[in-house]
Amino acid sequence: MMATLLLVFLLLDCSGTQEILTVTKIFVQKQQTIIIPCLYDHKFVSYSKYLSSGMIWALSRHVIDKRISILDKQTENFFMVTLRNVMMADTGKYWCGIEMYGYDPGKSFYLEVVEDNTRLPVSNQTLEGYEGGNITIHCHRATKWCKIGGSCVEGNRGTIDKTIVNISGDKEVLNVTLDGLQIKDSGWYFCSDGEIQMPFHITVRKASYNNVTSDTELVQEKPMELPKNFPWLLPIILGVVLIIIVCGVVLLIYLTKKKQRAAASNLNETMTKEQLSQGKKHEVECEGPYEFMAGTEQSIEPTAMDNKNIYESMAKK
Repeated sequence: MMATLLLVFLLLDCSGTQEILTVTKIFVQKQQTIIIPCLYDHKFVSYSKYLSSGMIWALSRHVIDKRISILDKQTENFFMVTLRNVMMADTGKYWCGIEMYGYDPGKSFYLEVVEDNTRLPVSNQTLEGYEGGNITIHCHRATKWCKIGGSCVEGNRGTIDKTIVNISGDKEVLNVTLDGLQIKDSGWYFCSDGEIQMPFHITVRKASYNNVTSDTELVQEKPMELPKNFPWLLPIILGVVLIIIVCGVVLLIYLTKKKQRAAASNLNETMTKEQLSQGKKHEVECEGPYEFMAGTEQSIEPTAMDNKNIYESMAKK
């Protein structure tokens, strides 16, 4: 008998309770989007994750739907299931599953889709804050604030992992403020009214500078400030720029004219050489005829020796 009961228990809900953590029951209004976190032990980081549905874990089936996406954040040891545009037919029992050889560990949660969500409605499940600052979460109709896998705070004040949690509000809205945020405060939390839970993911980042905002808005980078004497410096800067431009233009004109003068000088030198060359040619041409003519004149005038020869020739005749 005991063996039979144990087998039934294993079939119904044997799912590695400490190895996977998630919420228990979630209410969501139809046509809305809901995110369900599934935290797992680090030893499962390299295995595939999936969503399964069915009352019995061993008989559950993998859910394949284009409205469902699964994001595995291996550096933070959790995967989150996002279900968009939920329908009434989505109501049921689901399982966060990890695919392994042999037996797959899993953890169940119940999703109930309603026409009008009057229990723990939420518009944003992801929030950001900065180290040393604070962040406020507004939980409608909640009674306590808890960290998944950690402790809870009820009443007006308490601490979770040494971070101060202040709770205020009335039965309609529970205002949860985390003061003195630390990097290790990043993780999954939930508001609860005892039966229903609404998960939130908080990311704590390092502050970009000493001034940290006191709300959930992102810290903006500090804009660059101009020096106080900038109006007086502006004319000086413009004058220096103008002088540089004028000097550049003058230098360009000077170099251009210098280049033109050099070109003109080369041209004159070339012309002078050509003229001298032509003059020598004319001189040579003139020397020839003059020498010819001078030689002719010398040959026409008889010398004394020539006269003597002529006289001797006449005397012999």
